[in-house]
Order: sequence, then structure tokens, then C-alpha cells
Amino acid sequence: AVGSVAGTTKLQSVSGDVDITVGAATTANLHTVSGDVTVKVVSGLRVHVNAHSLSGDLRSDIDLTTKHSVHEGCGDDVNIEAKTVSGDVTIKHA
Repeated sequence: AVGSVAGTTKLQSVSGDVDITVGAATTANLHTVSGDVTVKVVSGLRVHVNAHSLSGDLRSDIDLTTKHSVHEGCGDDVNIEAKTVSGDVTIKHA
């Protein structure tokens, strides 16, 4: 688990969960083979997500259906690439 991140962040795990909080403009590359990926996003950030899981669920509390999903405002961009083989990917409010 990593507290608040900003800038470019890359986290990888073979057998474990990845959990971060995004508090500013960020490009996050999050990969795990056997574990969950959880991203908590603070208010005022635009969220763009590219997520994939071979055998897990993809969930988001933040509306990601628009071209540029806005999380309570029109602030900085957050780009999330999250991949797992056998785990869930969850995007939620911080």
C-alpha cells in the first residue's frame, strides 16, 4: 500500500495486492499477477482508466462512462493503467 502519489508511479507485484491513493495529477502503471489493484482518487481530478483482469472483477465508484470522466470537478488528469491476471481492479473515492 502506498499513501498519496503524484507524478509517474509504477508498482508491480507477483503475489500481492497493490493499493494507492491518488492526490494530484498522476500516471499510474499498476500490475499484479495474483492480487487486487485498488486506486482511491481524491476529489477534483479527471480520471482516465485502462484496466484489465483475466479472471477478476472490474469495479468503479467513479463514473467512467464519459470520454473524460470527471470526479467532482475539472482539475488535473489521473491516468490509470491497471492489470492483473487473477485479481480485482477497483477505482473508488478517497
